[in-house]
Amino acid sequence: MGIFSPRPKARIKLHDHFMGEKTSTTATGYAIYKEWDKADGKHYYWEEWEIRGLKDFDSWLEYDHYTGLITLYEPVKVAHPIDPTTLHIGQQIKTTIEGKEATLTVREVGHSTVARIEGTLSYHIFLNEPMVYAEIAYTVGNENGVISAERYNTKEFDVYKGRVLKKADQKKVLGRVVQPVIRGTTVWSLFSVLFFVGLLTFAFIPRSETYCTPRTVTNPSGTPTASADKQVSQSDSQTCYKRTIYGGGSSGVGK
Repeated sequence: MGIFSPRPKARIKLHDHFMGEKTSTTATGYAIYKEWDKADGKHYYWEEWEIRGLKDFDSWLEYDHYTGLITLYEPVKVAHPIDPTTLHIGQQIKTTIEGKEATLTVREVGHSTVARIEGTLSYHIFLNEPMVYAEIAYTVGNENGVISAERYNTKEFDVYKGRVLKKADQKKVLGRVVQPVIRGTTVWSLFSVLFFVGLLTFAFIPRSETYCTPRTVTNPSGTPTASADKQVSQSDSQTCYKRTIYGGGSSGVGK
């Protein structure tokens, strides 16, 4: 594996053991995929961890490096194989999911490449191998959701039902949160707080300022001289005072 190949970001390590509310599971391996976006001119990445121990052996946890979402994908049975290479956005399909009539609407079709593999996986996935997928919205009676149709090795078809796991759901299913902390956001928030505290501190640090007025003027700037201002010098033409001010504003005498 190259030293510059992408690395997983979810808080999961190989062979991690999870104790959820209903079952115990193990992370046996992962694959990282990349997809080129022509509009942005860059790759987008996501990682998929195989989780053994759930109801279906072919279950995966996905962490999207762009959206930051954790999604659980579990296999579902459809009446006929769904080939994402033949689909287009907006296309509707009539089929059955788990034996129930369903209406499918294609929302996205993408072409990705396997960028990194580690651990043990149920399927033979190879580095640099292409994978075509389609994100499809479904309706089964009153139930609405999303499935993912995938094609590997130009011949293998898989369909999974996806469910986004919020932090509370991650604790319920896995026993802990695996979504990573976005460090950039945390550091920026800390910097913002420190900057704000610094401004407040500066605003309340007392400083002194000396100002002078002609001796013939008894009410400079329209404001009487404060009794707390200390006279520091006097000449034939002016009298100088020293006053205490706060903060760094520009509203002092003479402005």
